[in-house]
Amino acid sequence: MATVIKRFMACTALYPLLKRKWTMIAMIVLTGTAVCVLTILVFGPSSFISFFTDRRLASTPNIAYLEWPNQSLLATVLRMTKYEFVFPQQYLHPLFITGALVLTATTVWIAYRLRSEHAQSTVALSLLLGLLLFPYTASHYSLVAIVPLLFLYRACTRATHLQRWKMTLPWTLDVLCMIFDVAAFFANLAIWCALIGLCLMELQSNGTDRRVAIVSEP
Repeated sequence: MATVIKRFMACTALYPLLKRKWTMIAMIVLTGTAVCVLTILVFGPSSFISFFTDRRLASTPNIAYLEWPNQSLLATVLRMTKYEFVFPQQYLHPLFITGALVLTATTVWIAYRLRSEHAQSTVALSLLLGLLLFPYTASHYSLVAIVPLLFLYRACTRATHLQRWKMTLPWTLDVLCMIFDVAAFFANLAIWCALIGLCLMELQSNGTDRRVAIVSEP
């Protein structure tokens, strides 16, 4: 349902897809189908199809990719490079393609390697990935980043190897909240990087535990 309201939430489907949660996937498909059928019944098939085919409805105006409220990776790259484009050339920007591939590949690899009990990490990372990659991420969309922020805070305060960060973390989160007002993209990217770092340490810790267990076996 969240994806129907805000399309960037579709990235959270990475968790059931990578962990093969077939029941969740079935519910996603059934919910999407039910919403489409209901929309067709209320507005008619022509109006439903026009939403995807009519250029005025299906696509964001070109100026919207350059406006400051758009805090996506694509908009940030276009503004920084002063790239001139005609729709849909903006999606072919080499820096955008490279950044999108790196962010997606890293998130998918980490989410795939994490154990099933670390579902919160996967959902938090995929949520941030959606905020970063969705072509028109309005600055106020970043309010949903409170979920990864709270998870980051709890994970840092509980983890033994991160106890030394416990005192500085609240100040770091305050700075990020202030950055949201002027550069939400960089704030979201910073949170994504922090979560990636936590997940890498978790993977390293799991690998160390497994090696110790193997060595200690009689």
